[in-house]
Amino acid sequence: MEKSNKIIVALMLLSLAIFYGCSNMGNNTTNPTPANFLSISPTNNSQNFGINDAVTLQFAAPVDTKTIESNFVLISQKDIADSTCPISKNMGHSDINKDMMDTTMMNHLKITHHTGGNFKWNSDRTKCEFKSDSSLKPDTDYIMYMGTEMMDHMKFIMSKNRMMNGGGMGMMDCEYGNKGLDKTYITTRFRTRNN
Repeated sequence: MEKSNKIIVALMLLSLAIFYGCSNMGNNTTNPTPANFLSISPTNNSQNFGINDAVTLQFAAPVDTKTIESNFVLISQKDIADSTCPISKNMGHSDINKDMMDTTMMNHLKITHHTGGNFKWNSDRTKCEFKSDSSLKPDTDYIMYMGTEMMDHMKFIMSKNRMMNGGGMGMMDCEYGNKGLDKTYITTRFRTRNN
């Protein structure tokens, strides 16, 4: 009988520990992994993304939709070639990695060469789908660029919600395709399938 009482007490303690742990899972005020604040679909270097699929941005806390929308850019690798530029045929923007380090050039690409589309948000402003105005080009490389204001806004939200890790900068730890030398932007690349 004494042995069964110990087992019952042990099971009760285990149940309480599990219950307590589960009830605190939604509490983001401790030290969540900063890389989990933003998840992007398609992921970096994805292949075979559908030409009619939506790009999805998922945030760990509500964000300002206008800030995200004005700092998110989708650009086709083919559309940044100098020969497609309506302003000048020799603007010097055929290397996206170099262009992203030049604020003036990136603003030009954002305004002139971006893929147009619409944003659809969930009610709590934590999930966004970007759907291009027309089908994406098949068998084409695309770059998603998230600029400085978006990065600063996400860092602000993380700080406000006490979601920063011990390092403090949070988004520096994100694993995306490319980050600015000063961690002020991130890019993700993907390729569409051939259909």
